[in-house]
Amino acid sequence: MTHRAQEWFDEYSESHRKPINKLLHWICVPVIVLTWLVYLLDQLAVPLWVSCVTLFVVAWIGQFTGHAVEGKRPSFFKDVQFLMIGPLWLLAHVYKRAGIPL
Repeated sequence: MTHRAQEWFDEYSESHRKPINKLLHWICVPVIVLTWLVYLLDQLAVPLWVSCVTLFVVAWIGQFTGHAVEGKRPSFFKDVQFLMIGPLWLLAHVYKRAGIPL
């Protein structure tokens, strides 16, 4: 892993320390990413599209709830790049637990 990537992960971790916030992020970040990808495909029937938008909104509410519990603002308020760091931060944890070097 590059030094800069580790700096981003460390900074992201600063506002994701409380267990409930971490749990909400483990649930909500993948939902946000998946619903965004489904939206980009743009070939969905209306009921499925509406479900994806609903899940997207609920997941963001979960994210902000986690940060309210944490008592810290979301990292992307400081730098929009953290919108992409969040999913990578989770993926790095999965890789680490699986013993996959970064």
